[in-house]
Amino acid sequence: MNVIFRTRVSIPIRVFFGFLIGLGLFVVAESAFGANRPQNGRNPSGAEGVRQTHTPAEVAEEPSEEAGGDSHFVYRSNPDRDVWFFNTRSASPTAPSEQQFQRIKVRRFMQMPTPSRHHWTDASMDEFWETYDSSIPLIVLVHGNYTTGPQSIQSGNMLENKFFPKTERFAGAKYRLVIWSWPADEVYKRYLPDAKLKGYYSEKQGEYLAQFLSRLPSGSRVSLIGFSFGARTTCEAVQRISFNPQFYTESPEGTKTPNLQIRNRLLSPAVDQVSLAPRFRYGNVVSVSQQSIVLFNPKDIALRFYPKLVGCGGPQALGRDGIPFSLLPSGLRNKISGINIYSLADTRHSFVVFFRNPELNRKLGDYLLFEN
Repeated sequence: MNVIFRTRVSIPIRVFFGFLIGLGLFVVAESAFGANRPQNGRNPSGAEGVRQTHTPAEVAEEPSEEAGGDSHFVYRSNPDRDVWFFNTRSASPTAPSEQQFQRIKVRRFMQMPTPSRHHWTDASMDEFWETYDSSIPLIVLVHGNYTTGPQSIQSGNMLENKFFPKTERFAGAKYRLVIWSWPADEVYKRYLPDAKLKGYYSEKQGEYLAQFLSRLPSGSRVSLIGFSFGARTTCEAVQRISFNPQFYTESPEGTKTPNLQIRNRLLSPAVDQVSLAPRFRYGNVVSVSQQSIVLFNPKDIALRFYPKLVGCGGPQALGRDGIPFSLLPSGLRNKISGINIYSLADTRHSFVVFFRNPELNRKLGDYLLFEN
């Protein structure tokens, strides 16, 4: 009788503790995946291996990095600072069109002689094009989930102050920065429904961004930075314009060359790991881009739950598993590279972790400004 009693009691106990463990993992996922911070990646395994690098061993951290900074703080040493804010929150998040594209609100940062008088002013898309200079690199930053308008501005400030600062080389750098702010504010309290919705929103944002890129003059140099779901936006945009015949210039020999020089930097991308391979969703992105860099984290606690976006057994995230080189043709493998940021991020899913290594920042600054 005692044996039977213990068996009958132990089964419910095991079920109860299993429930607690599952609940604990769910809570961790809910707090991690939904953060408005970067998503990272895991080093893929396999016989072929993955040609991806590690960040430099020295990691410099500053207490102020976690603060995010005031949305009006700027790197004031550069008189040529040219920053724009594109707010798509007034346009439809699910039904992009030319009419909806016209609803994007544009603002420009006015840098005054007196820092206290710096301010944002309303502008227009026409004003953006009237002042556009195709000889100056254009940088487009697309944030991730749970990011408000002011927070996206903070991300832009951090990008400038960490990638282009404190050296004479970048103090006079000329570039135009567009902070692309999309409706990523919290909709659902639970992380999974919210993440599914934002994943869909971010893909639709790619249609808006594609319309914008299609208007750029031929020869423009464009650096796209997509963090987390923002990487879906940048990849979707490049994939879409790759099907536009006007995107190419054809030589007398019949060779087609993209009219834009596009560079992609995908920060902990919340996209399927295989999506950049030919015949998959973003299969043209690598081929039409001049160069792409993926920053991934094998221990990212948020992207660990990425497969749940499509149900049990869904695809792993590019930002966690890294680049599947075995699926890429040999001719494309030299156009994309990966950097393991685990030494910077540990298990965190945060935009600020990308700025913790000055050496890496300088290299990526070179990359964004087409200096290498």
